[in-house]
Amino acid sequence: MRAPLTVALLASSLSIAWAQKAGLGGVPRTLPVTEIVRVWLEGDSLTSGAIIGGAIGIPVGVLSCQGSVTENCNVLGRAVLGAVLYGAIGAWIDSRHHGRTVIYREPRP
Repeated sequence: MRAPLTVALLASSLSIAWAQKAGLGGVPRTLPVTEIVRVWLEGDSLTSGAIIGGAIGIPVGVLSCQGSVTENCNVLGRAVLGAVLYGAIGAWIDSRHHGRTVIYREPRP
């Protein structure tokens, strides 16, 4: 039972890959605007990961001063440091995700 299922899945994925490469021969093609539904670029911006990481890092930096032995804990400095460190981690995680950035979507009626 597994062998026919595996063969069917591999055959379907190969046919999908072949269908995608058929129109990508490097030859320019003119399409009517009415046929364009969506246009995207491979890859996405690291900005979203950096913003999410920075937003998580600010409270982490502020909370790192809680329970400090000395009264001289620089809360603002720790918040900035947390935002920068966690923002970098968020951007790195986002760089590991290979997605698509939609640059045009057909307007809905």
